[in-house]
Amino acid sequence: MVSVALFLPNIIGYIRAITGIISFLFVDTNPNVFCCLYFFSYILDAMDGVAARRFNQCSHFGAVLDMICDRFCTCSLYLALACIYPEYKYFIIVMLILEITSHWIQMFSATLVGKSHKAIDEERPWILRFYYVVPYSLFVVCLLNETWIFSNYMLYFAGKGMIPEFTIPIWKFFNIAFLPVFAFKQIVSLVALFDSSKSIIQFDEEERAAKKD
Repeated sequence: MVSVALFLPNIIGYIRAITGIISFLFVDTNPNVFCCLYFFSYILDAMDGVAARRFNQCSHFGAVLDMICDRFCTCSLYLALACIYPEYKYFIIVMLILEITSHWIQMFSATLVGKSHKAIDEERPWILRFYYVVPYSLFVVCLLNETWIFSNYMLYFAGKGMIPEFTIPIWKFFNIAFLPVFAFKQIVSLVALFDSSKSIIQFDEEERAAKKD
């Protein structure tokens, strides 16, 4: 019997984590290498889920590993932006806090009821049902959101002449076109934060009521 730690999607997760760590070695010195490694890591994020379903290797450990890699990559990118855009550091810090707290409380809420944080019931807010239930919506929103965040990083280095000139209009387009997606993703995170908090409170109240009975 193969150990869960050696499931293919989890091995992909390890490679993704290592690639992400290596990418940040270049975050200050070589934005082009950082870009390639970072998005290779993001492609691996899509592959691990496909592999898990294809080979029936879904696991709680894999879900946690995937969540950790997601938060590590995005939050590290936020920290990089806070360094190069100090005038926006407070806004970036708020976004970083929202990123961590929203997903952490979602995971905790899901653990209490024994479900995946992506399992959304009909009574949950419509925006969460759209985000998690509609096919490919989660992947597309996350990809475009991440691309918008990344475009700010690349445009900073464009001003320093450190990225290919022909890519600058592309990053500018991404920065304008995907801003609404970024805003939508933050709204989703806020709704998820409050909805998951509500679920935990409800769980507590039901548990206390059961003890009284």
